[in-house]
Amino acid sequence: MSESRGSRDGLTRLMIERFRGFDAPLSLDFDASAVLLAGANGTGKTSLFDAIQWLLLDSVPRLKSHRMHRNEEFLVNRWRPRELAVVEAEWRLGGQAVVARRTGTSESSLLEVVAEGQTYRDAAGAQKLEDLLVHGELPLEEMLLTSGLLQQDDLRALLTTKPQERYRRILRLLGLRVLERFDVYAANRLRDARKDLKDRRMALEKQQRTVQSMLEELETLQSQVETGPAASAFAEAIVSVLDGSELLSLAQSPQTLEDAAAIGGAARSLFDQVSRVLSSLSALPDEVPVDPSQELETVQGERRRIQDAITQAVQTLDDAEIAVREAESVHDLVGRLAAAALPMLDTAAKQTPCPVCGTLISPSLVAETLALRSQDAAALVAATTASESAGQAVRQLQAQLAAESAIENPLLQAAADRRRMAADLRRGLLELSSLIRPVNESPLGINPGALPQLPPISDSAYGDAQLLSWWTERGSNTVVVPIRAVAAELNRVAHTAETASAAAAAVKLAAERSAALPRREVQYREELLRLQELVDEEAAASREQGAAASLVERTQVAVTELFRERFDALAPLVNDIYARLDPHPAFKQLSLLVETFRAQGTATASVMDEEKNVRANPMLVFSSAQTNAVVLALFLALAWAAGDGGLPFILLDDPLQAMDDVNALGMADLCRRLRRQRQLVLATHEQRFASLLERKLVGRAEGEDLIVHAFVGWTRAGPTIESRRISPQFSDSAIQVLAS
Repeated sequence: MSESRGSRDGLTRLMIERFRGFDAPLSLDFDASAVLLAGANGTGKTSLFDAIQWLLLDSVPRLKSHRMHRNEEFLVNRWRPRELAVVEAEWRLGGQAVVARRTGTSESSLLEVVAEGQTYRDAAGAQKLEDLLVHGELPLEEMLLTSGLLQQDDLRALLTTKPQERYRRILRLLGLRVLERFDVYAANRLRDARKDLKDRRMALEKQQRTVQSMLEELETLQSQVETGPAASAFAEAIVSVLDGSELLSLAQSPQTLEDAAAIGGAARSLFDQVSRVLSSLSALPDEVPVDPSQELETVQGERRRIQDAITQAVQTLDDAEIAVREAESVHDLVGRLAAAALPMLDTAAKQTPCPVCGTLISPSLVAETLALRSQDAAALVAATTASESAGQAVRQLQAQLAAESAIENPLLQAAADRRRMAADLRRGLLELSSLIRPVNESPLGINPGALPQLPPISDSAYGDAQLLSWWTERGSNTVVVPIRAVAAELNRVAHTAETASAAAAAVKLAAERSAALPRREVQYREELLRLQELVDEEAAASREQGAAASLVERTQVAVTELFRERFDALAPLVNDIYARLDPHPAFKQLSLLVETFRAQGTATASVMDEEKNVRANPMLVFSSAQTNAVVLALFLALAWAAGDGGLPFILLDDPLQAMDDVNALGMADLCRRLRRQRQLVLATHEQRFASLLERKLVGRAEGEDLIVHAFVGWTRAGPTIESRRISPQFSDSAIQVLAS
């Protein structure tokens, strides 16, 4: 009996809002066994399939790969960038109504599923929806992308994916998931066996190095015990130290290793200190610079006298320059007065009033006086002469001062050298005197008679002159030579004590090694036993890896054979579909070559020209339209093979493009057969193909309704769609029975 409308599982309604090219809310009826989406490219058909995929999987992989930036949004409508996309679908699944709604963006979204009177959200909602849609063992995502939804961009994914991945996908679709699990088990066992063998070998190599190292250490220890110094070596070293020296004193004879070490340390410390003093005193010159104090005092007195004379001469020069400026001022003033007054005087008159104050004056006498006064420069000449004389005196005194400075500088340098030498000498002698201390303060001391008699340098009244005089009288050889002898003796004693200490340490170490030898031999035997255990474990792990590798090989052969048998059973259906599409005039047979490559099964599509016995890879020899036909044949065959475990719908987005009439007719017949098994949703941009499909998909039995959604245009609000429902058409019961 044919199914009636309302009883078949599938999509019944789809609502899209603010998703890609859909801005305004749009609700479409899908409650039919076949739904045809017809319209030109760019009107929103593919976005509708994207909406269904996003609703079910929270992802649209074909769009995600085209992002320019990681955070670029590609699902929310461009004219509503700050709002959320919404896709809601109503389903009829298992006789009950199910509503699924996803809200969000390409980065995050919320899924709500209402079923059986309850609401499930996010992960729980996704699981509930998968349980309702999928009845086999495959996950929803794999089932949808392999046998439920075929989009334009994903049309050839089945052929372009890696052969191993294609093999596993088809294996699961053919109902051989249990074999895949066993195959995975065998592969995991081999992987674990390889890892275990690697770990065992690393542990074995490490243990081998440990045993070898212990063996070498044990052999060295045995040799040292056999050839180690005797206790007499320590006694001989002590005797050599006790021989001593007239220059040095011991607090007491060394009896132990610690005593020898203390003597060696004291000798080395004293040697370092004496060496510093020796270096300091050896650097001093034998001849002391002459004391320049008296000559320096005379020169400095003469400099002070000249500086006083310069001060007075400079004052005289300043006074003379002031007088010159005053004389020049007076001379200029009288000259200007005469030049202004003479034209105003009437020299022909005997008396006339003064043009300034009105007093009676003799014009001729006043004119004569002004003329003489304006020409008088004696005062100016005298002032200028005095200024030049004072300047010359200053220059002469400055030259004398420079000459005295030239005499003073070497004297100052000599005095500084003398002070510096005295300071270095005092410091060296103080350090030397500090080394002469009672022997009971140190295990080793310097005898006072071994060094020269030192002056009373600690006395504050003993100045630099006395110290340098002492150095001149004694001479550097008298002071330095004894110090050098003490340093040499200290170095010899330090070396002897260190040798004694080393000999004693060797005796002690030999005794410790002798005591430790039995314990180290026991440890070595224990490590040998552990080494043998690791050898046995490595051999067992190697055998396990061989067994696991053999199991993988046998499993792969068995799985491949079962895969080939199962696909061979499916091959007639594949080739029936392929023949209806008839994409190529020569390559009429389609199959999958199942092989093993690197211990993994592979499946590669192959087309065959049986007449010429030529086989080829369709991806290499077919056009894009012909390759699409190959993919479609495999896709539809796998969808049929899924049976009751598959999805209740098949979504095809423009599956065959640029097809000829024969291809279109064959595809239309296939679609008519598909819609009787599960709900068919198909989109096409070809008007002729749409018209053909509309005629072919008109139902001939109850429940075979056809819905046509014509995408007639697109605006910023979204697609413009004209929808209509076409009910089944039959004339009598015979046709109805035949159709069912």
